[in-house]
Amino acid sequence: FTDAVLESGINIVLDETKLEDYIKNADFVITGEGRMDGQTAMGKAPVGVAKLAKNDFKTRYAGSYLGIVWAFIQPVITILVYWFVFSVGFRSGTGDLGVPFVLYLVAGIVPWFFFADAWINSTNCLIEYSYLVKKMVFKISILPIVKVISSLFVHLFFILLGFVIFMIAGRTPGIAMVQVFYYMFCEICLVLALTYFTASVTPFFRDMAQIINITTQLGMWLTPIMWDESIMP
Repeated sequence: FTDAVLESGINIVLDETKLEDYIKNADFVITGEGRMDGQTAMGKAPVGVAKLAKNDFKTRYAGSYLGIVWAFIQPVITILVYWFVFSVGFRSGTGDLGVPFVLYLVAGIVPWFFFADAWINSTNCLIEYSYLVKKMVFKISILPIVKVISSLFVHLFFILLGFVIFMIAGRTPGIAMVQVFYYMFCEICLVLALTYFTASVTPFFRDMAQIINITTQLGMWLTPIMWDESIMP
């Protein structure tokens, strides 16, 4: 008995059946509905990646009473606070742009919310999903994509909300609104490029997440989101 070794039953099954080798070399895998199957693990199924992103979005607010509603409440409250402080309190304007301050604010802060949320959450993806990286044949390069898609759910809602606010203010979007697809593509590419670097560094330098958090806070105030760049000397 002194040479006995405890080992997980699933590891024994995987070793005996060589299931991981089959999954690795397979072009298509059919498995039970609702599970994170091998096809998803290898990153070969866009549907599987989307499902993993959906689960990530739900688990982010698991245990709270309102659940995923908090994902929408917090940005709305933030926008309202900034609008009240800068528009009502400080009487900030938009200079020669000739638009209400709330429109200027929404157009700038909604993209920034997505950028900051996706970058911060994606930076910790390898640590958060370490059980997948260590225990399975897993294509870890899809994890930043999963996190970005998870943040994209809320961003799409606020893009639609932004259009509604603009129409209420009498600024009906014209043909130029198609540029939103180009903007989304560019911003997703930018945040993924940054994330692949920061996420790879985080397991070795745990302070990276805090640095990113401070960087996004500074970036919001240094870029002309809360203020009009025309006031610069």
